Amino acid sequence: MLERPEIDELDDQLQRVVAGSELGGTESRILRARVREALERVATLWQREHEALRAALDQAGGEFTVIEQACAAQVAISRQMQRLREEYLLKELARRGFLPGHGFPTHVVPLVNSTMEDLERDKWKQDAAARMGARRRSLESDREYPTRELPVAIREYAPGNAVILDGRIYQSSGVTLNWKIPAGRVDERTEIQSFRFWWRCENCEIQDLSSVRIESCPSCGLPVRSTFYMQPSGFAVPLGYRAHNRLDERRFVKITRPQIGVGEPWRPLEAPGYGRMRSSSNGMIFHQSKGVIGLGYAICLRCGFAASEYNPRSGDRDGDMPTDIAEHKRLRGQRDPGEQRCPGTAQSTSIKRYVALGGQLETDVFELQLCDPESGRTLDKQLTSTLAVALRRALAEDVGVEDREIGWAINAYGSGAKEYSLVLFDTATGGAGFVMQARRQLRKLLARAREILACERGCDRACHACLLTFDTQNAIADIDRTQALEFLHERFMAGFTLPVDLQVFGPGIGQLEHDGLGGAIERERGRGRGSELRLYLGGAVERWDLFEWDMRPFLLAWGTHMQVRLIVDDKLLVKLPDEVRSVLAGLIEWSPRISVHERHEHPEPRGLLAELATGGGVVRWASTDGNCLEPGPALSEPGRMCLIAEFEREQLQPVESPLVSVHRLRPAPPRGFKSLELRTELDGRLSNFGARFWALVLPHANDLARKLGNGATITALEYSDRYVKSPLVVRLVAELIGGFVEHAAANVGAETSVKITCMQVQPERGKRNRNLVHSDWPSGRSRDDVLAGLLTRRLGNRVATPTLDTDERYNIAHARGFFVRFGDGTSWTLRLDEGMGFMHTEDGRGFPFAQPVKVQIEHLDKLDVQLDKYLPLFPSQLFIGQTVE
Repeated sequence: MLERPEIDELDDQLQRVVAGSELGGTESRILRARVREALERVATLWQREHEALRAALDQAGGEFTVIEQACAAQVAISRQMQRLREEYLLKELARRGFLPGHGFPTHVVPLVNSTMEDLERDKWKQDAAARMGARRRSLESDREYPTRELPVAIREYAPGNAVILDGRIYQSSGVTLNWKIPAGRVDERTEIQSFRFWWRCENCEIQDLSSVRIESCPSCGLPVRSTFYMQPSGFAVPLGYRAHNRLDERRFVKITRPQIGVGEPWRPLEAPGYGRMRSSSNGMIFHQSKGVIGLGYAICLRCGFAASEYNPRSGDRDGDMPTDIAEHKRLRGQRDPGEQRCPGTAQSTSIKRYVALGGQLETDVFELQLCDPESGRTLDKQLTSTLAVALRRALAEDVGVEDREIGWAINAYGSGAKEYSLVLFDTATGGAGFVMQARRQLRKLLARAREILACERGCDRACHACLLTFDTQNAIADIDRTQALEFLHERFMAGFTLPVDLQVFGPGIGQLEHDGLGGAIERERGRGRGSELRLYLGGAVERWDLFEWDMRPFLLAWGTHMQVRLIVDDKLLVKLPDEVRSVLAGLIEWSPRISVHERHEHPEPRGLLAELATGGGVVRWASTDGNCLEPGPALSEPGRMCLIAEFEREQLQPVESPLVSVHRLRPAPPRGFKSLELRTELDGRLSNFGARFWALVLPHANDLARKLGNGATITALEYSDRYVKSPLVVRLVAELIGGFVEHAAANVGAETSVKITCMQVQPERGKRNRNLVHSDWPSGRSRDDVLAGLLTRRLGNRVATPTLDTDERYNIAHARGFFVRFGDGTSWTLRLDEGMGFMHTEDGRGFPFAQPVKVQIEHLDKLDVQLDKYLPLFPSQLFIGQTVE
């Protein structure tokens, strides 16, 4: 643990690093929190992959000690787990985007092109040098091979391709099977290779990687399209190959376009009918090569020789083996002088069939789908491709980098008539922040793209003065500048100004806000060192939910260093439920810089959401959607119709709204109820949370303890909470109910009903699930089945079979609680203002959402993580009491 002087020194160094960058001015505390979040995300992804492999190994038969007694699946999965555990740490951190890719070039692979002629020539040179007293060196270890970044190498070095090096033509015929040893060493054993599955759901528009095969989408349950692939460590030319310069013998494997997933929902453009866009700093790009006709490769795991597949599978049966690999020799030479063929040809398990060569990169991604505003149709492939190239060049000029720093591609959606979108991405692994700047200046970039398409040379379709570059040479047929120039006419460009009904700040003032409100305020505060923030709350009180308000963590952070004023309509203030009033009172008590004010009239503009005073003026956010004034779980999410405008050389007007005291806000406990404040008393392991909870609560529930001691019969147990959506909360609910049943074993029986009331889970189209124990279930049906199954397993036959009652969010009572109903008509109530959400875990353990329900229940039942109070400085309220029905 660092001491304060060390932390201060670290903060000073952080500020020097970010000075003059996009992060300049951001507090060191926030920077450290972001680094921690990024590192936790990497650890979570690794753990998720490891958990998936462990679950697959258990299904295959579990761990083994004697390899001869294990089946092929057990051996294969165990080797994958070993590969995952023994990977280089820095390489893994860079691969997953935590470390900068340009500092740790993890996706650079070589083409081992040394032949027997080269080795004999080198040996003769070394023999001559040795006779003169020089030290003899390895023929291979010091040799430098040509290298390419993985996306380019997969295309240029693919097995079967001809490669020109120093005026000579070589043919790549396989992959190197090294992992930690240097490429080209022929005297070492082969190492464990990296095999994975890439999958994509066309319905949800999401894609991801998995160590095990995914049959159906975790979100919608529909079948997914998957690819089994190997990430090569390098490529190789046969050792006996004779390089030549006969251009007529060159062969090429066709290029497969990359698959790009943004993992975020779409957001509309300013002008209705003009299209939509989305972006992510964690976009996924899957590059692949699938052989000559797209069936993949047959790869020998003894030597690395690879050949394109030509015969498709028929059901579960493989087609005929490619002739090139059936009788092949070792790719890099025989180890035994008498060896005629590679030993892999005699062992069918040594040759992997129908394998793609691929690799996945994480980087910044921007996706734009434009429409023709007159017809409403999306653009065709050629027009989309041309605009992608032009926008790429415009953005590169704007941020001051070369074109090659930004990649481009197109995505196609739909099974019939395709809908195309253009994609720009940072080619640097982990992202460089270039394409993320396209969101807020799209009109400016389209205007520059229009100038580029006008071409100073007046070419027919494309030339080097406008659109042709190294990476567009294979897409010439899909580029036509004249068609794109006609599309970007003046009338189309004029449509990118805000519609009149969205010009809430005045004519020509403001633009759409493409970040969530919380992130946008944090962004502007970091740039201008905000001194005061005002948030305006309104809308329908019954839709308020401050416990799930995604701005609350922001408020607690902002309240430590600037004035935060929550301004509420006085007519709503008197209608606020006790649960909401309690949270507002807690915020005031937590920080003297957070205050609540009541107002009589809403300030102009009518939909004003927030005002931030900065060093250079005032930044304001507003919305034409009245629901945006309602604090809840989606207020700060991107995609809501929010506008931003900056007013320089302006100051906030003095606050005229009266201050609301904490005594006025803090609700008194209901008559006959006791209140209990929770901070860190329940911190501990998940496995005994139920026992800890009731050991803490029951001493404060004398009426309940007396009834239980007198043998009163319990007829029903009920738990009501809108937000039972994640595996962690489901397990906590099971612990809560299971722990109570243990205490009341003499009072319950087969006639005691158990009911859970919670809201339905609605999957979000286009949003990639993080697959963590605290992530929401992507499918409501899976959540329901796992919740019911876990409760049944935990409670057994001591009570009736648990039932679920699900409904829309706002059809479920706002108050969350646990209710015990007795046969004499009395009820005992435990009101939990935050439900089970007051506990959380920093354990980034993954959860197998894509696995069958039975596997999920088993996993959740065995789960044991460290629990901590969420926001420990912010107490949670419990109310305990008895009611008579």
